Amino acid sequence: MPAADVHGTRLAREYCPPTTTGASAQQDDTEPLRSREAWERLFHRFDVLVPDQEVAWRYGRLYRELQERGSPIGANDLWIAATALVHELPLVTRNLDGFGRVPDLEVVRY
Repeated sequence: MPAADVHGTRLAREYCPPTTTGASAQQDDTEPLRSREAWERLFHRFDVLVPDQEVAWRYGRLYRELQERGSPIGANDLWIAATALVHELPLVTRNLDGFGRVPDLEVVRY
């Protein structure tokens, strides 16, 4: 799998949580992805990280911590953040407001 450049940051691999791939296929503004074949062509280059017990545990800890701080984020974003933290990966996103609330998460803006 080729490396990717994101604003000067060289990422060795590209990963994508299943919540992102599935949601992308159903958004109104991505009409070409409504076909399963187009969706598979787009996401075949990503290693999909499936939540396991460690990710679920981290999700619960993050949920509680963000609730206690009064700065929760959405459920899907929480799964994405927990996955990135467990796998020790930076998160490439435009959502700096939400993901910036997650302690110890390395966020890379694109």
